[in-house]
Amino acid sequence: MQGPHTETGDDIAAIASALECSLRAAQSLYAMGQPRIAPHAVTLVHQGDEADSNWLILDGNVRCEVLSPEGRNTVVATHPPGDLIGHFGRRPRAMSASLTTHGITRLLTVGTSQIERLGLADSDFALAVARSYARQSGTLLDRLAARISLTAVGRIHARLLEMAGPDHVIEPAPIVAALAVSVQTTRETASRAISNLERRGIIRREAGRLVIQSPRMLEELVV
Repeated sequence: MQGPHTETGDDIAAIASALECSLRAAQSLYAMGQPRIAPHAVTLVHQGDEADSNWLILDGNVRCEVLSPEGRNTVVATHPPGDLIGHFGRRPRAMSASLTTHGITRLLTVGTSQIERLGLADSDFALAVARSYARQSGTLLDRLAARISLTAVGRIHARLLEMAGPDHVIEPAPIVAALAVSVQTTRETASRAISNLERRGIIRREAGRLVIQSPRMLEELVV
């Protein structure tokens, strides 16, 4: 059985890996934060609530969801491990979106003021935070471009690739209705697209997850 020192060391190593920063910076961040494991579908902060915390995703995913005045829920982004999300600034502010875990998610919760202090004191950490935000900005721009330029089916294919990541596995398997909402199309369109991919052997379902068997073929269908 692992002792507390081993678990702490594992957490620090996970932070350094997620943020691509030095162990020194990871140790400082760990000392300021609170690690936790959240189950699926836990809302870290609700749209409209004031936030004064950040969450570093160590494992799992967190969805950024916006609820429209008409009651329509849209997934704006899905944040993977390495993303630092929440509020960054000197004063708490109302969140423009909800942050909800997708699958079992390992997180480090850190106060906004603590993030700012560490960034001012440690240039390596400040660079890691800048890289994290730059990566997130690029991902959001890619999704915006896809919504403008791709067909509905193409958006579904692109979203599956995004959700699967480098391992080409989506776990748990996506819910068709939620997938459709995330790319602004109908459930029927999403269902037909997935069925077609399964029929062609590009994806397969197994043990509650979805595996992309031919990433290259799926990439070619992003049109």
